[in-house]
Amino acid sequence: MSKQSAGVFFYSIKINYMIRTKELLTKKTFWIIALNSTVSFVFSYLIVFYFNQFFCLLIGLLKGFPVEISYSYFGYQIEPWQWTKEVVLITYSLGYIATLILGILTLIAFRSMRRRSFPVKIVFLWLAFHCFTYFFTGIMLGNLLKDGMGHFFAWLQLGSEIFHLIFALIGFLGLLLTAIMFVRNVGYTANSYFKKYTEEIRPFFISAQVLVPFLMGSVVLLAYFFPNYMMHERYNFLVYLGMICFFFLGLRQSNNLRFRREKDLKIHLMSRFIIIAVLFTLLTRIIFYKEILLSL
Repeated sequence: MSKQSAGVFFYSIKINYMIRTKELLTKKTFWIIALNSTVSFVFSYLIVFYFNQFFCLLIGLLKGFPVEISYSYFGYQIEPWQWTKEVVLITYSLGYIATLILGILTLIAFRSMRRRSFPVKIVFLWLAFHCFTYFFTGIMLGNLLKDGMGHFFAWLQLGSEIFHLIFALIGFLGLLLTAIMFVRNVGYTANSYFKKYTEEIRPFFISAQVLVPFLMGSVVLLAYFFPNYMMHERYNFLVYLGMICFFFLGLRQSNNLRFRREKDLKIHLMSRFIIIAVLFTLLTRIIFYKEILLSL
């Protein structure tokens, strides 16, 4: 084959690829990806929230305290003298530590399946993201605002505000590392829809898979927890905005990916998962609309 023929051959391949890429990057495709990811974003956040509530409930029941649970907060019905240092430290640390462990496990699960073409694996990535964000936001804002996990550090009696600032800085650095982790892994979710993750696809895909879910998902969560916003729900939207700015800065360092598949997959809604997630969201909001008192 002559150099001219070879040039024509590879040019035709490039043109065909660009035409095929344009056919895939449609409004319908965009909103299918966005809806799949937005539902995953909201569902995984609620899983993290109720996962924390479960540990607060468990501690209360093991201690013999009546526990009041709602869609936005928990509370113990106890006398002031029962609110000991041990109870405070366990209450405001166990759920966060368990959330961090859950985040590590879900990230490992995601990485084990990241080369497989499972659209639902975005749930694992969002779950890991929310676990790490919940944990490090708790450390950062807790120490700055003396709320949530801040009670744990306050009762440690560190003695100086400088220690609280150091822990707040650790929380901030943890959020940056979470954003870096997300940048490095989100490209692997593209193989659920495309055979390549390139510069041509990246703006389209990141907008659908990340930007829209950040914005729409945050609005849905604000509506879910209205009107009772605790620390995380009150400030998470601002934390997410900061993280998404860092995320887009980190995109410059992301690599093109080629997946082991000859053709693109058919892009479709994760219908069963969406139905389950929507039912879970509606039922938890309805069931916990009024406080439920639980005790042994």
